[in-house]
Amino acid sequence: MSSLNRVRIAGLLRLVIAVLLVTASLPAHSEKLLSQYVQTQLTAKIGLPQNSVAAITQTRDGYLWFGTEEGFARFDGIRFTTFSILNSKGLRDNFIQALTADADGSLWIATRSELTRFRDGRFQSMIVADNPIYTVFAAKDGKIWVGSQDHLYSIDHGNTHVYTRADGCDFTEIHAN
Repeated sequence: MSSLNRVRIAGLLRLVIAVLLVTASLPAHSEKLLSQYVQTQLTAKIGLPQNSVAAITQTRDGYLWFGTEEGFARFDGIRFTTFSILNSKGLRDNFIQALTADADGSLWIATRSELTRFRDGRFQSMIVADNPIYTVFAAKDGKIWVGSQDHLYSIDHGNTHVYTRADGCDFTEIHAN
């Protein structure tokens, strides 16, 4: 088979795969109107600490977690359970910047000054920072990566490493989406 034929077959195969992927991703009930879907607004009126949500994540047990400027809340699909410095021993700041969940079921809470781990109903301070913590990410290998205004951190099995210019990190702020 000539190389020109192989290129044509490969191109055709890519086209077929692309068409299959696009059609497989279409909704099963594409004839439904948008008005036929249920829409729910989750607001402070029904239990959020406040309406400005800065972070959302889901833990492996199915709960949705929402971080706000006045604490965070767990949503079970029906009602909210709120957590703040007023009702949660070990939480030191209500201004939640980021949330993530890891494979062992822990919730990681980034605030203006601290990274806290919430597991089995208990809060554990993991990093106290001089500047805001903007992002937290749970990697598949179990490491937790944390970006603040002036540092990059990793937590591996309880051991925290701070990355600096000496490690080749030349940055001023770390953000992630």
